[in-house]
Amino acid sequence: MRLDRFVKRDRRWGSGLLTASQNLLSFFYSDFIKRSHLLLLIMISGLLLPLQWSEAAPKQSSLEVQSVRSDFYQAGSAMARIRDTDQLLNGTLTKVDMLLSIKSDIVMSEEQTQMLLNGIPLTFVYDIRIQEKGFWSFWNGNNYAKEIRYLLFYHGLSKQFVVRDIETKKQHSYPTLSLALFSISTPSNIEFKLMDEDGFKIGDYQGEAKLWLDIEALPTPLRIPAYLSKNWWLNSSWYKWELKI
Repeated sequence: MRLDRFVKRDRRWGSGLLTASQNLLSFFYSDFIKRSHLLLLIMISGLLLPLQWSEAAPKQSSLEVQSVRSDFYQAGSAMARIRDTDQLLNGTLTKVDMLLSIKSDIVMSEEQTQMLLNGIPLTFVYDIRIQEKGFWSFWNGNNYAKEIRYLLFYHGLSKQFVVRDIETKKQHSYPTLSLALFSISTPSNIEFKLMDEDGFKIGDYQGEAKLWLDIEALPTPLRIPAYLSKNWWLNSSWYKWELKI
């Protein structure tokens, strides 16, 4: 009888141990599955978050002058292009006409685009300088400067974007904003009349240009918010180049 009781008790203990082991394994397995699912969700979220952030992030505005090309002509004749480099290198000529072509990159923010569509004009300004090299040239050198201002506005009736040269009053209309910005970013035939009594030598001069958005040209109520927003402080760095054919 005692042996039978011992065997029965041993069986009950073994059955309880087996059940406890099964419950423990089930707990760890369930915990493992939950942790695996959590890890998978974290990985998926990590992959999707940058994509969602990039889609939601507002487009930042920027200005950049990328390149400038110089062409030289006989003074007073835009048709007589100078192709003899010796004339420009040795100072044979005292007067030279120079035409510049600029390539820039203009990116507008959504805020600026909406303001433009709502009838607020924007003014882009090119500041171009041709300077004689040397420390003292700032005071007594042959230096030249020109400012070109373009007014960009949206004409609601025709649904056209208009670019106007404020100095010449010439203007062109474009069906899309990208075409209008391309027109502003690629000005050409910018004329400089260069003169040096000692003979103009192309190697003695260098050029620099920058592009900026004129906040002061905005309507008065919009100037203060524009000054407080970094998206409106658009001012490219100076692009410098050596004059050459």
